[in-house]
Amino acid sequence: MTNSSSTKKCSKSKNPKRQNPQRLWLLVLSRGGLGFAGLLVVGIPLGIWRLQGFIQQDLAPLVEKNLTTIIDRPLELGEVKGFSFSGVKFGASAIPATAADSDKVKADAIEVRFDLLQLLFNRTLKLDVTLVNPVGYVEQDQQGRWITTNIVLPDEPGPIDIEVDKVGLRNGNVSLKPFVENEKAVSPKVVFSKLDGYAKFIDNYQVVRFEVGGQPGRIGNVSVRGKVNLKNKSGNLQVQTEDLLASEVTPLVKLPIKLKGGKINGNLQVKLPKKDEKQPLIYGNARVEGLDFQVARMPKPLVNSQGNLQFDGTKIKLNDVVTSYGKIPLSGGGTIDFNQGYNLTARANAVSVNDALQTLEIQSPLPVGGVVKGDLSLSGGITKPVISGVVSTVKPGIVDKVKVNTAWTKFDFVAADSTVTFTDFRGSAAVGGDVRGGGKILIGD
Repeated sequence: MTNSSSTKKCSKSKNPKRQNPQRLWLLVLSRGGLGFAGLLVVGIPLGIWRLQGFIQQDLAPLVEKNLTTIIDRPLELGEVKGFSFSGVKFGASAIPATAADSDKVKADAIEVRFDLLQLLFNRTLKLDVTLVNPVGYVEQDQQGRWITTNIVLPDEPGPIDIEVDKVGLRNGNVSLKPFVENEKAVSPKVVFSKLDGYAKFIDNYQVVRFEVGGQPGRIGNVSVRGKVNLKNKSGNLQVQTEDLLASEVTPLVKLPIKLKGGKINGNLQVKLPKKDEKQPLIYGNARVEGLDFQVARMPKPLVNSQGNLQFDGTKIKLNDVVTSYGKIPLSGGGTIDFNQGYNLTARANAVSVNDALQTLEIQSPLPVGGVVKGDLSLSGGITKPVISGVVSTVKPGIVDKVKVNTAWTKFDFVAADSTVTFTDFRGSAAVGGDVRGGGKILIGD
């Protein structure tokens, strides 16, 4: 009995000792958890504070220094307005004009995105830079270049290798001022607004791939995307226009034909030449409406033109074009080759003689009347056009009170000397008899 009692006591006294290790582990874990939580409470604010200090004291100056080196222009980077583990936002910033370069840009803010893991593992920071509400001004130089900034890579990498991977625009505005040889002449500015897009640098800043869209001038839209070699200036562009006013953008392109007013809707591919090549090649289609264009040396422009244009390198094919030369309505088509010249045909179905004479600024020595039609052709070089054709009466006319049943003549108008030459003139009077002859008239005399 005694032994049995003592055995039970011993067994009861051993149970608490078996539970002690579990309580000990719970105690250790609870204290470790509190310590770990304490480390988190202290470490996270400390890490954020250190990250903020790195961005403000180290990263911002490094970005400003590297960007200044890369674009070879001074950069005024604004204060840090916000940051995260994937980016930083700077306040109002600018690239000011210099004594050697009048181009400039300012922005309300600059947002920079990056991948900190790249920085931690290979000490490389690729930047995705976005200009917020930028306003730019760019002048064309005497060589026809719009951008003369050279990309300069650092000779030796710093403690952090900073690369500009992409530059974006958000709600941008830029004024372009074409170069004019006459210093006294006023160079028109072309303004693009509501610009959104990006440019991505590849092949160690040798090539840029970009896409940008906005509003040129007062109305319309234009979008351009493509790839350009920054070293030899060659590239390929895709241009889309919607209700583009021709007069808003023609100052940017040197054309032998002056365009004014009118809307252009088109989809074009542009092949930019290398430095040693002369002109770009254009392919694609466009539709023009209400366009006025002035052919070199012609006294008057062709107005209110509409039709379809097909671009093929240096050639433009005109299809189903309707236009007017003064009071003479015309319809036709053909090709314009900027290297070879004009090869166009047109027809005037019915026009009064007096309207034709007034348009051509010809003073008739005798009172005349009637209605004529004509088949015309425009040939010759781009700067030396020649208009030839055949004109005949639609119905009987009058010359100095004499009724003329029919009249027919060939003519040539040479724009270079403003002369109209009539050959093989034939006419028949209602009273009988035929008239033959020819002559030359100086336009505007």
